[in-house]
Amino acid sequence: MRTSLNMLLTTNASITEIAANVGIYDVNYYTKLFKKIYGKTPTMYRKELW
Repeated sequence: MRTSLNMLLTTNASITEIAANVGIYDVNYYTKLFKKIYGKTPTMYRKELW
């Protein structure tokens, strides 16, 4: 998940691409797992940083 955080910060890759790059091919599962760990969805996390 740390790799995906870095990708959210440093790339314009889609959430689907980021999930696949960290080995999770179900974007819905990735989003649910990300939210459970970090308290927000990957999209919300990225929007707060930009």
